[in-house]
Amino acid sequence: MPRYTSAYSLFLVLWFGQLFIALLPSWSGGSYYDYGFIAPFALGFIFVTRWNEAGLPAEDVEQKLVKLGKAPLTWFILVPAIALLLPLRLIETVEPNWRGPLYLHAFICLAFTAYCQLRLFGFKAILSFIPFAGLLVLAIPLPSLVETSLISDLTGRVTEVAAYSARWAGIPVTIAGDSLLLENIPLHVAEGCSGIRSFQSSVFVSFLLGELLRLKLPQRLVLLGSGVIIAFASNCIRVSYLVRYADKHGGENLNQLHDDTGVISLIVTFAALFLVGFLLRPRPAVSN
Repeated sequence: MPRYTSAYSLFLVLWFGQLFIALLPSWSGGSYYDYGFIAPFALGFIFVTRWNEAGLPAEDVEQKLVKLGKAPLTWFILVPAIALLLPLRLIETVEPNWRGPLYLHAFICLAFTAYCQLRLFGFKAILSFIPFAGLLVLAIPLPSLVETSLISDLTGRVTEVAAYSARWAGIPVTIAGDSLLLENIPLHVAEGCSGIRSFQSSVFVSFLLGELLRLKLPQRLVLLGSGVIIAFASNCIRVSYLVRYADKHGGENLNQLHDDTGVISLIVTFAALFLVGFLLRPRPAVSN
């Protein structure tokens, strides 16, 4: 790899690496964002693929990188950006659950990288940079208010579907807030059963799969919508099964079954997503 291209690649690794370090507590906190661990690898693959597709000769890239490094505007943007990142990293370290600084951090990283790509490859590079930026944003935890509202909405809908399914099967069940009352057994449809984890994961995987398969925008939207629907339906089936199990066996092994069915639900969701993506993929042109 040419010298300046290698230097630019190393800069990008460090530039986004410190953002990934800031995101580690959110990914490893045992919540709904553990899929973020695949984001650095997926983002690196997307960036390199898009870079190679730009088709610019290596010599031209080297010359443009030299001009980029010598441009006063580059340093006029980079120096204040780094100065702003220092207090942001301090805030992220002290308050790792505060999402606002994470979004500002990501915006700074993406904005400067977009500027560099624009200087190197022109406006088309910005358009090809959108999937990279979108996937990175999806790896950041949702703002707390949005997350809380989404969990509440999912919990309510899953509870209603599970209650309807149980009554249709002849199981007497009552809705009490975010719980289902089955005789003397309260089944809490809280965060763990709301489906937020499968919802978040399905959106991320749908976006990534659409990029890897190079689907057109309508197909990507269909894949994304399918992911949301499949995740919701899979979780509703899971909770409905737990209600029927509790009706027959009581609370015995219910916690373990809750975790096992959660894993199965996630696997089924991903498998269905890959199937939908396979069906939507571009077909090779048939020569006459």
